[in-house]
Amino acid sequence: MSAQRFNQLGIFPLWLIIVIVVILGGGIFLSTQFKPWVKPSSVQQNPAPVATQTPSAAPAQAGSVSTPTAQQVKKGDMAALEKYCKEEALKLPAVPFTYKSKAGPTRSGPMSWVDQFIPKDKKQSEKISCTMAYFFDGKTAYGEMGAKYPMQGKEFDRTVRANLASKLDSSWKQVSGPSISSDSFNMVYKRENPQMGTVDFVDAFDGGLVIYVKFNTYYK
Repeated sequence: MSAQRFNQLGIFPLWLIIVIVVILGGGIFLSTQFKPWVKPSSVQQNPAPVATQTPSAAPAQAGSVSTPTAQQVKKGDMAALEKYCKEEALKLPAVPFTYKSKAGPTRSGPMSWVDQFIPKDKKQSEKISCTMAYFFDGKTAYGEMGAKYPMQGKEFDRTVRANLASKLDSSWKQVSGPSISSDSFNMVYKRENPQMGTVDFVDAFDGGLVIYVKFNTYYK
């Protein structure tokens, strides 16, 4: 019987049946492998353990700086100010005559003729002075300054004061006020140090066979 005869009788050819079976089989296979309507599980099976570390066990980072408290900042500032004071006191000019010995820098407080220029709201602990003391023999020191010991004390003081002042650089400006006169040894010079944020003073006075040269400072 011919293929035309099969078609007329309503019977499909064998090859067409095979194609349909293959298509249907492939669709069933794909449907079993891919299910887009099924959401993947949000729970991971057997997750890898994560290492944990408590803050106390954490190693310190190199160069890390802890945040200081206000009290620590204040102490640190004053320690830096004292260090600055002592370093600057060592830079002050020495007395221009032969002395037997010297001492310092020794921390102290400002004298009244310096304290009058410091704001009243500054506490005593916020004002730092560092003193250099020069001990001398009267006859020797007076003689080198062209004065007679002990009669010409004012002449000796004026000569020493002028010599010390001449060795200060131009950043220092002389100030005047109560307790400071041209007849007394007391000399006061002032400057501001923007880098350190301070106001500084230099003063010097005669203590009787000892000359004191002082550096005074406070944070502006």
